[in-house]
Amino acid sequence: MSFLPRRIMTSICILATLIIVACETGEIVNPVPADPEWVSVTPQVDVLRAIGATLQLQVVDALGHPFAVNGLNWSVLDAGIVAVDASGRVTALSPGTARVVVAQGTLADTASIQVRQDVASLTVSPTTTTIFVGATQQIVPTLRDANGHPIVGRQISWTSSATTTAAVSVTGLVRGIASGVTTITATCDGRTATAAVTVSAMPTGGLFTDNFESGSLNDAGRWHDMVGSGYSMATAAAEGITAVSGTRILRLAPGGASLSHFVATGSTSPYERLFLSFWMYRSSAYEASNPGLRAGGIRGSTTQWGSYGVGWGTTGSCADDPNNRHRQEFMFAYVFEAQDWTLRTYTNWLGAAKLTANPPTCGGGYAIGAGNSPEATYHDINFVPTANAWHKYEIEVQLNAVGQSNGWQRIWVDGVLKVEHLNVTYRTTSGMKLWAVTFDTGTVQASPLYLDDVYVAASRPP
Repeated sequence: MSFLPRRIMTSICILATLIIVACETGEIVNPVPADPEWVSVTPQVDVLRAIGATLQLQVVDALGHPFAVNGLNWSVLDAGIVAVDASGRVTALSPGTARVVVAQGTLADTASIQVRQDVASLTVSPTTTTIFVGATQQIVPTLRDANGHPIVGRQISWTSSATTTAAVSVTGLVRGIASGVTTITATCDGRTATAAVTVSAMPTGGLFTDNFESGSLNDAGRWHDMVGSGYSMATAAAEGITAVSGTRILRLAPGGASLSHFVATGSTSPYERLFLSFWMYRSSAYEASNPGLRAGGIRGSTTQWGSYGVGWGTTGSCADDPNNRHRQEFMFAYVFEAQDWTLRTYTNWLGAAKLTANPPTCGGGYAIGAGNSPEATYHDINFVPTANAWHKYEIEVQLNAVGQSNGWQRIWVDGVLKVEHLNVTYRTTSGMKLWAVTFDTGTVQASPLYLDDVYVAASRPP
C-alpha cells in the first residue's frame, strides 16, 4: 500500500477543508498554522521605480491567498539596495537588484526586487544666461525620480534651436557663435527642460577690458601692483582646456599672484560705483590641493595706494597699520569660494565685526554671523559652482552717500543673482572712492587657476 507524502496530504486536507467551508458559508477562510509545512512569498519578482518607494511582501498559501504565520524572519541578502522591516515591507535605497528572504524555522522563500529610478523630472541651470561670442556656458542638468531623489549616469541629449547663434555639445556646454537668441533643450526619457541663451558681442566699451590675447600683463594702463610669481598668459589648448574667447587665458599657478588694475589713478577721477565681470575656471585637481580661493574684487580707499592689499606695505595700508588704529576707511568686495567651495562675498565695511571689535583688526569676512551689521543675503547659501567648467562671475559695488547707510554690493554667477549686501556704510567722508579691481589668489598649490575676458564698467550692463 502506498502513501502520499505528508506535505501533499496536508495540502489536500487544507484544500478540502476550504472547499467545504466555502460551500457552507460562501467564503474562503485562511487558516493560521503555527507550524506551516511551506513558506511562499509574493510577489516573487517586482520593481521599485524610485528611491524611497515601498512594497509589501506577503506569505501565501497553496492557492495564493495571504495568511499569517508566526515567527517569520525577514532579511536582505544584498545590502544597500533595499531594506525590509519585520512586517515584510520593503523600501528602495539605491539602484540594483536585491534578494529578500522570508524564513520560518528551516523553511524559506526568496523574492527578487529590482530598484531603478524612472525619470520623473528634468531641470537645467541656469535657465537664462547671456554669453559673449566665442564664450562658453555649461548648462547643468538635474534628473529626479518620483520621490525627488537625484538620478545620475543617464544619457541626456542636447539641441540648440538656432545653431548659427550657439552650438551645444553632448555634455551641455554651449558656445556662442553669433549675436542672437537660442533655446537649448535637454531631453531624457521623454522629459525635457530648456535654457534661454542670449549671445552678444564682447563689449568694447566700458572702462577696461582684457581677453589676454595680446600685449603683456604689465603694459601701461593694464595691470599693476603685481605680486607673486605665479601669473602668466598661456595658450588654452596647451593647458588642455578651451578659452572663453580667442585662444589665450590668464594662468595663475603655484607661487600665487595678486594683480590690480587701477580704473582710477592719481590723475583721474575715482568712482563711487564699479562693476567687474570675469570668467574663471578651476579644476578638480585645483580643488583637491587648495583651501578655497579669493578671486576678483573691487577696492576703495581715501587714496590710490591706501587700500588693504593694494600697494601692500605702503604708508596707510593695512600692513602698515595691522590693527587699523588710525581707522583709515577702506573697503573691498571679493568673489570668494570657501573651503567647501560654496560661493561667498569676502568684504570689509564699517559695520564688519572685525572693525567693530576692540581692538579692531584688518581683514574681511562673509558678512554673515554675529557682530556683522547688516548681514548679507545669500539667495543660495549652499551654492557651489561646478569644477572643470568656465563660469561667469559679476560683482558690482555702490558706495553709500555720506551720512547714509545706502551702499550695496551684488554678486552674480552665470547671470543669476546669488549674493546681496544692502544698506551698507562703507565711508563717512566723500574722500573714499573706488580705485581698482584686483585678482588675488593667495598661495596656489599644485594645479593652476584660469581667468579670461575681464570687463570693468561704471555699472552693470543692462
